[in-house]
Amino acid sequence: MKLETSTEIVIETLSYMESVALKRFLEIMGERKEAIITGNELSEKDGLTRSIIVYAFQKLKIAGLVRTQGLGMKGTRYEILNAEALHEISSRLSV
Repeated sequence: MKLETSTEIVIETLSYMESVALKRFLEIMGERKEAIITGNELSEKDGLTRSIIVYAFQKLKIAGLVRTQGLGMKGTRYEILNAEALHEISSRLSV
């Protein structure tokens, strides 16, 4: 029986559009560990829907890579808990 790491599981389960959402998120975040981002910022260029963004971040939260907190009209506070793993995932995605 092979044990998979959380990064491998995330890579295998992200859809193409969820991968696009993750790449866009990392572009917006840059080197920051925490930021408040609106849904429009994540979706404006790539035609991402709210549900795609929600599903992508659910997978990242379950894997313990990010923490989110909804702030209503102000957006969502995103905190990166494991930047190294997120960048590894991003580099291995074919987007």
